[in-house]
Amino acid sequence: GKKVTVFVPARGEQLEIVNMCRKNAEEKLAIKKGRTGREIAVLDELKDLLGLKKTPEYIESYDISHTAGQDSVAGMIVFKGGKPYRKAYKRFSIKSFDGNDDYRAMNEVLTRRFSEYEKSKDSTEGFGKLPDLILLDGGVGQVHAVEPVLREFGLKIPLFGMVKDNRHRTRA
Repeated sequence: GKKVTVFVPARGEQLEIVNMCRKNAEEKLAIKKGRTGREIAVLDELKDLLGLKKTPEYIESYDISHTAGQDSVAGMIVFKGGKPYRKAYKRFSIKSFDGNDDYRAMNEVLTRRFSEYEKSKDSTEGFGKLPDLILLDGGVGQVHAVEPVLREFGLKIPLFGMVKDNRHRTRA
């Protein structure tokens, strides 16, 4: 039942001690989350590079592949806290058409992915979790193919295409 007074130092040695305690607590939390300083720095750099409002903790990346223009499949790779999260990787068989149409395939895969989200959005795992960022292997065409899917489901998830230059280096 006694009144408690909290003092917050504004300068001097006491402020340095408080700042050191705060930094130690942040480092302990990062370690507890399984992240190292390198992963934190990379995610922060990605946030700044892409002009995102928040650091992307859960990233989904999609790529379409086919054999000689047939048997199209898509791969979904997931990163959680800056590390590959293999438990959430997924392979999709393209079902709605035969042939080689990356745009249509990308649209189908993301439609199926977010349809599954609608069914399981109360879960925090698998398709019940929305990504903070979506990366597509491809350029503007792939991005334009997926934008209507996000609108259809009422989702505002940052979406970027990754394009390789003539030296096979990727840029967003």
